[in-house]
Amino acid sequence: MPDLLSMKKDLNSQELSMLESEFRRRKKSRVVLWLLWWFTGIIGGHRYYLGDKGRAIAQTIVFLLSLFVATLWNAYVIDTASTAEEVIFLGPAGFSLLIIPALWALVDAFFIGRRLAQKNEEIEINIINEIKSLRSTTAPPTL
Repeated sequence: MPDLLSMKKDLNSQELSMLESEFRRRKKSRVVLWLLWWFTGIIGGHRYYLGDKGRAIAQTIVFLLSLFVATLWNAYVIDTASTAEEVIFLGPAGFSLLIIPALWALVDAFFIGRRLAQKNEEIEINIINEIKSLRSTTAPPTL
């Protein structure tokens, strides 16, 4: 990635003000990211927010597959168990598969802060490039 400081030094004060204003509007929030991780982390909601669609979809699929297999397991236990104790003991065992997406979300907590910083840097670089492209298209008319 290009160096932000060297990109910013080419901007005048009006362009820097535009950059700051636009960046404040577009940047990804740390609070929103952590709230999404807390409430939707098991399905990858925080990754959708960061734009990491591949990882987000993978997390969602792993969660749904785990839930599906756990549900099948519970249906099997209910159909084949001969006593209520077997259902009570074996039924919840299927939901232990949900540990897989939960662990993924937990491990992800150690990486999303750095990814947020990268995403915000990408946003800032895009804004700088947009401002520089405006500069070249809005040249004053020559007489």
